[in-house]
Order: sequence, then structure tokens, then C-alpha cells
Amino acid sequence: MTPARILRAINKILKREKLPIILLVMADKLFSDYLKKTLSRYFQISVLDNPELLMDTAISQNPDAIIIDDNVNGISGDTLSTQIKEDKTIGYIPIILLLRAFDNESYLSHLGSGADRLGLRTESICKLRADIRMLVENRMVLRERIRLFLSDAISPMIPTKAEIETENADRKF
Repeated sequence: MTPARILRAINKILKREKLPIILLVMADKLFSDYLKKTLSRYFQISVLDNPELLMDTAISQNPDAIIIDDNVNGISGDTLSTQIKEDKTIGYIPIILLLRAFDNESYLSHLGSGADRLGLRTESICKLRADIRMLVENRMVLRERIRLFLSDAISPMIPTKAEIETENADRKF
């Protein structure tokens, strides 16, 4: 392998590690494989087909967004979404709930799930990708705002180097 090829491979790996992490929660193997293949250019995709492992997986992977199918091995996507949103450690993670049917009654029945977005399984992959990107970017902006707020709130409480030196000099005197 030439040095140029090695460098390209390393750059590709480094670029891939910077991509947002998306957790797909679905039992439909064909559909999850399609989504993984299509979205993996833009996101790091992992698939979970066992909804009983969702909480542990979400905590350990800390994904930037979670996409949940409307039914995963007999467990409602609404139930899974609600479980995530009620958990204090992972409730901040954006969720997209994929629905099979689009009629007003069934669409509105999912509003109590706590999902950040509702989408149809048959919708455009570009729309799904845009929804994911918007949720992930909004989450990152919010995280940065919180970090800045906390640094501004905490920094007045932490003494500066000059204050510490003055205090030490006073103590020595």
C-alpha cells in the first residue's frame, strides 16, 4: 500500500469518527439495512433489534439521535420513546418515531410519545436525513449554550490566580 493510500484511509477513518452517531431501533432487517446503507455516508449508524436492550445501549453509546420504528418485536415505538424521554440520563436525546400509516387520527395518536419528530417509513430518505441533521445540530447548539451558561455562572465563583496569590500572601503575612 502506498503512503498516499494509507493517508487517505486514515483521513477517512478520522472523518468517520467525527460523524454523529445514530441508533436505529427496528426489527425489520430489510428496512434497517437500507437505512444503514443509505445514511452511513452522513452518520455513524448502529442498529438495535432487541427493544429490551434499548436503555442500556442508549446509555453506553450516547447517540446523537435515535430512530425508532413504530413497532419493534411487538413493543410499540411510542412506549420505547416514552421510556427514553422519562429517563434522566438519556431523556435529552432527540427521537424520530417512524410510522407505517399516515392518516390524521393515527398520526395524532402518537403525539403523546415524547418523540421529537414523527415521520413516515415511506417518506423520502432526503427528508429523513434532513430531519436527523436538524435534530443533531439543534442538540449540539443547545449543548454549547448550556456549556457557555455554566462557564459564565461558575467562573465568578472560582477565584482568579491573582486572588489566590493575594490570599496566600495575606496568609503568610
